[in-house]
This record gives sequence, C-alpha cells and structure tokens, in this order.
Amino acid sequence: MKINFFKEALIKPLEVFKPIISHRSSLPILECVKLECVSNNKLKITGGNNESILSIVVDVDIDSEVGTSYCINYKEFLEALKRMPSAGLLLKFEDVVAILDYNVGEMSFAVSPSNEYPSIVPVEDYSIKIEKEQIELIDIASKFSGNDEIRPVMNGVFLDFHKGNIVATDGHSLFRASNKLPIADSFKNPILSKQVLSIIKSFKEFSLSASSSHVTLRNNNMELTSRLIEGRYPNYDSVIPTDNNLEVIVDRLSLIEAIKRVSLSSNEDTNRLELNIADNTISISTDCIEKNKWSKEDIRANTESITDTFNMAIKSTLILNILSNITTDMVSIKFKDKQRAFLVEAIDTEKESNCLWLGMPMV
Repeated sequence: MKINFFKEALIKPLEVFKPIISHRSSLPILECVKLECVSNNKLKITGGNNESILSIVVDVDIDSEVGTSYCINYKEFLEALKRMPSAGLLLKFEDVVAILDYNVGEMSFAVSPSNEYPSIVPVEDYSIKIEKEQIELIDIASKFSGNDEIRPVMNGVFLDFHKGNIVATDGHSLFRASNKLPIADSFKNPILSKQVLSIIKSFKEFSLSASSSHVTLRNNNMELTSRLIEGRYPNYDSVIPTDNNLEVIVDRLSLIEAIKRVSLSSNEDTNRLELNIADNTISISTDCIEKNKWSKEDIRANTESITDTFNMAIKSTLILNILSNITTDMVSIKFKDKQRAFLVEAIDTEKESNCLWLGMPMV
C-alpha cells in the first residue's frame, strides 16, 4: 500500500484520536491506529481503546487494493508527521515495516497485523440527528460533569430525549438546557462518557444511535462507538429550586474579574468567598488567616428585589466555572437563602435561552 499526501491531510484527523489512545496500554496494538484503503482516494483511520473506537475517513491518493490495512504506532507516526517538511510525502507499507519518504530523507516505522486490531460493533438502531447548536450545549454540559468513582453516572452528560433536555451535574453544580433535543419517548436516554465528550466537538453534526450499552455517533466521514455509562441518572429536576425570589442582575465580565482578583487572597484549599448583597452592590470578600491575607471589592448590580442585606458563602472556582460558560453580557442570579442552591441564567440570548446553571453554597 502506498499513500501520497501532504502532512496537513493526516495531522488534523490524527489529533482527534488523542483523548482515546493510550500510550501505555496493556494491549500494545491499542497504541496504534489502523490505516485502511477504502477507495483509491480515501483512507480510513481507526483508533481507540477497549471502551471506544473512532474511525475517520480522509481524502488522500492511495495505490492499493480496497481493504488493505496496516497498524502503525500512533504517537510515533503523529510526532514524525509534525516534523516533516511541507512538501508531498509518500508512505509505503512493506510487510512488517512502513517507510515514510519525505524527498530529502526516509524514516521507517514498525507495523502490526491489522487483523489483531479490536473492534466494537456500531449501534445500527433508530438514530436521532444532533446539530451544531446541540453539540455546543453538550460541550458546555461536559464542564459540569463529575469525577466520582462511587457514582459513575455523575461523570457524564445525560441526554434526556423524553423531556428534550441536556443535563450534567457533579453534585455541587448543575447545568440544564431545556427543550433543546427532539422528543423521542421510546429512545434510550444515554449518559455520554468523558471519552465521547472529549471528541464530540470534532463533529459538526451527527446522527446518534443508542443501545442499552453503547452509543454510536456518525456523519459522512466520522464514526465513534463507545460504551455508555450504566446506571440510572438522578432526578435532576427535583434539586432545582422553583421559589428563588431574590434576584441580582449583574455584568458577567465585571463579576468574573472581581472574583478573580479577590480570590487571590482566599484559602487555596477552600477557595471560599463571602458575598454581601444590598443597595445595588455586591460586596465580595475573603481572607486567609494562615497567611495573613484578605481582599474586598464592591461591584454595582441591580438588587431591587433584595430589601434586606443578603449574605452567602460560595466557592470561587464553582461560580467562575458557571460564569465562564455563559456568553451574554448580563446574567441573573437568584437566591432563596444562604444555605440553598442559587440559580444563574443568561439574559437576552437566543442560544442560551432555556439554559440554567445551579450552584451550591458553602456552609
């Protein structure tokens, strides 16, 4: 098999595989990608692990019989391509070796039999189309999933096709995008794993099929099949308060910058900040007694619904994660009392309409 190409044609698709290919796998073949001729101008690259398998078809000039395939070490091959000149390259496979000819030199790579490469049968059931805006919301949701070994269902993004919602929570914060998915009552509601979430933005759009154990995402040139997170997702609606009546409207970027400045003096273990809200002002303060540090800053805000001074302790990293995943200039933050969850919503936005962020206070 001979492949003529420019390095840019393979580097970009190969980079997509980075989150799912291990460099220290117990199965050495999984440190490779499989290169397969699917036509005289299309090369299919396949790679993954025991949980996920991704295939990407790219346009290159191939001289080979359709179906011919070889496995080559992913890390070594990608690093070599990055260091190649911009001129055309020729990759030749000869039995147990591949030779990369770059005009002024040659480089060899060991290859492995492709019949040893594992596969995961893709899901072929009824599919639902997921478009760019929904992919962006799934990506936002991924920032609020957890890393909980005891409750693995919290580690992914829940696609609730029965209600049309995209949800993720780590137990301390939560993101819900309502009415963003098509309603499909008979469809399996998948919990997408972090492996899927790490690759999902590489799809501009895709059709999604799910079984009881796996999910397949596919479009014209990409197909990803991955094991789902198993278990019952918690009743997320039950933890979202409906009676938070104390509202603050504030400039998002001003709040972010103030929190970043004040948090420089906070305890590095707790990241605790105190909010004092009254008279159209949010006062943000913190101290670290151990290091004799403190900070305080006031920013203007609309606090018309708050008639008495309101106080709450929050974790700076939590609120910054929420605010950094909103795009609008102004945000609404709603409270009930200092021990209950607060809600954050974007103001004047079509993209983030029906999106809600929840955060838990520190006690």
